[in-house]
Amino acid sequence: MEDHSFSQKYYTIVIDWIMAIPLWIDLLVLSAVIISLYLVMHKFLPVIHNAVLPFIRSIWGSTKDAFGKNHDWISLKKQYPRLFSFIHARLDTSHFRGLALTLFSLLLLYIIALFGGLVEDVMTHDSIVEIDQRISVWSATIRTDFFNNFFWAITQLGRIWVIGFLVAFFSLFLWFSHRRYYLLGLYVSIIGSEILTITGKYAFARERPSGAFYHEALYSFPSGHATLAIAFFGFVLYTFFQETPSFRSKLNLFFIALTLIFLIGMSRIYLGVHYVSDVWAGYLVGAIWMVIGIALSEYQRSNTSCKKLDLKQSHHLAFFIGMLAFICYLLFLYWHPLTVNY
Repeated sequence: MEDHSFSQKYYTIVIDWIMAIPLWIDLLVLSAVIISLYLVMHKFLPVIHNAVLPFIRSIWGSTKDAFGKNHDWISLKKQYPRLFSFIHARLDTSHFRGLALTLFSLLLLYIIALFGGLVEDVMTHDSIVEIDQRISVWSATIRTDFFNNFFWAITQLGRIWVIGFLVAFFSLFLWFSHRRYYLLGLYVSIIGSEILTITGKYAFARERPSGAFYHEALYSFPSGHATLAIAFFGFVLYTFFQETPSFRSKLNLFFIALTLIFLIGMSRIYLGVHYVSDVWAGYLVGAIWMVIGIALSEYQRSNTSCKKLDLKQSHHLAFFIGMLAFICYLLFLYWHPLTVNY
């Protein structure tokens, strides 16, 4: 109880400090933190990737060889053949059903546990609910014309119709670049996320914040925009990770996607249509289905052999389709200007 009380008091102090500072300073500090983290990771992660990881693999390989020649270990394997056969199957790196499926399963269970804990906190009116209310009240007092228009444009990137045409454009890229084994995972990620989100909204029937900038029809928990942000942009990031050979390029893509996903979630809080816990729940729901979609794609990728477009041709195709998607997004913003509708 003392630890819980201390953590609640700590979170309250941090939130009070954030709310006492103008929004543009909050964003400036946050940007500085993200840029600093990016520079640190840009400097040290390639060293870890190129030097530390090979060293760890070498040590692990030597350890496995030593265990394989140890008489006591061999005797233990003969004594419990089923157990060791199961462990070997779960850690086998030669096919998807081995180590890859084990790691995906553990990650999925962890995310589900986080979501279950969050649901319990919201339903039992834990400290997260107090934080939700305070930030909701605060967000209604800091709105300006500039940030209203900025976050209105950002929040459209999580709307189901925008995600729909982005999925269509990305599907065209995957099809014509001969990377069709990603398509099923992409659709499962999006459709599964949307179904679970709508189910959750009606199951928990949580009302939206009272200070909403505009009216939203469905219930609040979890956030559909945050869900789709993870389910789509997270999946796109995964595909680029798989197809981009440069580690530094992967790091750049990671920070771009992370910033975009964060801003979409933040836009829902700023506009007052969601609580913080709604957004966090949406991220978790999206992550659940993104992991399932990635697992399906990895399984199909490991069992598919086809000639893909080379990297240069893929870049040209991605640029062309990306520009078309961006133009459609701008047209959508033009046809759906900022409106205040309580």
